Amino acid sequence: LQDYILEAKKWPADFVAKLGELDDVTFYHGDKDPVVPFDAMLHNAKYIPKATCHKYVGWGHELGVFMAHGILDEFAAGPPP
Repeated sequence: LQDYILEAKKWPADFVAKLGELDDVTFYHGDKDPVVPFDAMLHNAKYIPKATCHKYVGWGHELGVFMAHGILDEFAAGPPP
């Protein structure tokens, strides 16, 4: 419910401005997600111009469950040299 509330209300201008300053943001999204549509990722990414977006064709909302282990391993390894 909290996610819905955050997404449904208008974001304050100062919050949106801060999004544009973010670095190292990566979105992973399945194009068959019935819970959070792929267009939602594109909408959010337009406020973070430095973001990297990855589209997973044929995947739905379960994508995160299957990717979490690998992504956490990347975080544990630290930033690239």
